[in-house]
Amino acid sequence: KQWYQRRVAITAGDTFDKMEALYQKYKTTESKSWLKKYLTPDLYNSLKNAKTSYGGQLTHCITPGLVNTDSNIGMYACDPEGYKTFGPLINLIIKDYHKISGEITHPQPNFGDLNKLPFGNLDPENKYIISTRVRVGRSLEGRPFPPLLTEQNRRAMEVDVQKVLSK
Repeated sequence: KQWYQRRVAITAGDTFDKMEALYQKYKTTESKSWLKKYLTPDLYNSLKNAKTSYGGQLTHCITPGLVNTDSNIGMYACDPEGYKTFGPLINLIIKDYHKISGEITHPQPNFGDLNKLPFGNLDPENKYIISTRVRVGRSLEGRPFPPLLTEQNRRAMEVDVQKVLSK
């Protein structure tokens, strides 16, 4: 809850004017983030008025980095469309973070019939795999990511997930 409240205080209600003021101040900081490295004035100006169908704007993606100048990355996708809408910036950061050259390809968000996945039994004699885990983060179809989520959105997502897991 504390993390959520801190995050909401940073992003909820941010306006274009607030982002502009934070950006002007940020340009003078000694931040070592990838946001600082790649967000040039030209790139900022080309993206500052962009908006996703979820309502995501550049302010939702970069305000955490503008406020927390010690952040390593400095930006977050605001929703699934944010990767395309803010791609000119986000892709530079993704490439640097993952040491990728060339085009970025994202996997399909749905793997289809789980019985047809090409993995097979990875440890048929039960000798090597003791346990495994799957990390799922901010990826419920039709939902924005944390920079746009309200407490009401989070509660609705929790109810939806509980319904699916209780089947």
